[in-house]
Amino acid sequence: MRPSFASLLLPVVTFFGCGSGSSASNPVGSGGSTAQASGGANAGGGGTEAGSGGNTAGGGGDNTGGAHAGGATGAGGTMGTGGTMGTGGSGGTGGSGPGGLGTPCTHGGAPCDAGFYCDAMGCGAGTCQPVLGVAQQTKDYAPVCGCDGVTFFNVSLSQIAGMAVSHGGPCSAQEGMACTKQVLCPTGLSCNAEVANQAACVPVPQAAGFCWRVPLGCDANGVVRGRGCLNAICADRCSLIQGQNPWHPDATCP
Repeated sequence: MRPSFASLLLPVVTFFGCGSGSSASNPVGSGGSTAQASGGANAGGGGTEAGSGGNTAGGGGDNTGGAHAGGATGAGGTMGTGGTMGTGGSGGTGGSGPGGLGTPCTHGGAPCDAGFYCDAMGCGAGTCQPVLGVAQQTKDYAPVCGCDGVTFFNVSLSQIAGMAVSHGGPCSAQEGMACTKQVLCPTGLSCNAEVANQAACVPVPQAAGFCWRVPLGCDANGVVRGRGCLNAICADRCSLIQGQNPWHPDATCP
């Protein structure tokens, strides 16, 4: 423990106090009091300064805390989103379109949607119906006359061609699409050079008739049969038309 300033002065005061009587001792006592008081005061003052320093340090601590903390950094807020993008909606089906399935139509008028045709019996008003695929053709003999003047072997072939039907049965000479060996039918059609009987047979170069659409594959065992004028061989009607040579119906053919 460090000795106080008053204790250090005590030997000196005692030495000088060894002189004369009480008059000398009073000043010493006074001096001692003074020294102690002064020293105490100074020490106290020092303590005060130290305390003040503590306050300063505390203040510094406050400053340091202020400098570092500075308050919480404000958040920028949540960024707004652009909202959910709207969908374009479901696409319409062909039946609901302006020329889709079942839509009223007129032969020769505004066309139906792709994949549909105007099914108008008699070549007038009708409705849009699907065009059939080639695999859906049948081989039965039930001819119809198309509105284009082509006779179709049966109605499935007119539906495959996307053609309205004028009436049942072959086209007449007035409405049918004529053909000869020189004037050929359009691609996909055959010139049916049918004559009434054997007596009406003519040489092949003079053969004439009307354009038909027949199945791609004929029924060789078809019940409607005929005989070729050139070779007199019996065959089914479909095959005779495909051959585009003169022929005539023959009930005697097996």
